Amino acid sequence: MHSESANLWRLITLLGCTLLSRGVAAQNDDQQRQSIIEQRIETIAGLLEEDAELDYTNLLEDLTYYYEHPLNLNRASEEQLKELYLLTDVQVRNLQTHITRYGPLNNIHELQVVRGFDESTIRNILPFVTVRPPGNLQGTTLKTIFEEGTHDMFLRYKRTLEPQKGFSSDDPGVAPAFPGTPDYGYIRYRFQYRRNLIAGFTAENDPGEKFNGRPDFFSGHLFYSDQTFVRKLVIGDYQALFGQGLTFWNGLGFGKSPFVMNTRRNAIGLRPYTSADENLFLRGAATTLGWKGFELTIMFSDKKVDANLDAVSDSTEIFDEFQVTSLQTSG
Repeated sequence: MHSESANLWRLITLLGCTLLSRGVAAQNDDQQRQSIIEQRIETIAGLLEEDAELDYTNLLEDLTYYYEHPLNLNRASEEQLKELYLLTDVQVRNLQTHITRYGPLNNIHELQVVRGFDESTIRNILPFVTVRPPGNLQGTTLKTIFEEGTHDMFLRYKRTLEPQKGFSSDDPGVAPAFPGTPDYGYIRYRFQYRRNLIAGFTAENDPGEKFNGRPDFFSGHLFYSDQTFVRKLVIGDYQALFGQGLTFWNGLGFGKSPFVMNTRRNAIGLRPYTSADENLFLRGAATTLGWKGFELTIMFSDKKVDANLDAVSDSTEIFDEFQVTSLQTSG
């Protein structure tokens, strides 16, 4: 009997130690992931243009996803490789040329023979990439998509504890300056299957904004991507990253740095919009069609933009005339 009790306690102790070690290991893995992603973001931020005020939501989401689901270099498109923001256009094209000429990579260490891939570059992308046989969505069932897809939800709430004058009034007959409460609420949900299918929404209600059954900002999207005739399709809110930022760009733009090849912006085309910024996106639908080496992108957007108006004082017309002085960016 004594022997059985001793064995039981030994089993309980062993089980407790196992669970504790797994908990510590999981915590260490999370800390390691956070540290690696922070280091890469700092590296990328150091290459951006000076005084650039950019939303890093997409960058953080992309690096986090590729850390948890490493990008298969044998089937990665040019746009997906550029989403890492750790490779230049020359390196991306050299990698794809190497795979086209010599076939799929068999080992991650083969990157050393790709022109332009030095030790520093390989070390930077290593946590976010892998090498597997190429594949696509062909033959994938809905059951597989829902079983292997990932769900992510992020919630945020904050409120200033000290009373704020704008939210109350000393005169009962006078309404407060702000119609809403001092509460801030934010929720973001995303379903994702590889990088092929993405669906989600973002909702935010700023302090002072009145909540009438819906938040003051709501954004949703449905996104499809694959190496078929329909390369990309997005419905809802999206970004279109083309050109070099003269008229149509809202992604990361690199400035002066020792990496002279990074001054050119990496245009990744269409992508779903997941940020809470109320200005830097399009609302409607868009698609990218491809055939061999040619691509055609068709876009439609019906998003209204707020502007600051100024009356024209020397107008000779009967009706008042106004001119746009600037666009609202505060939301």
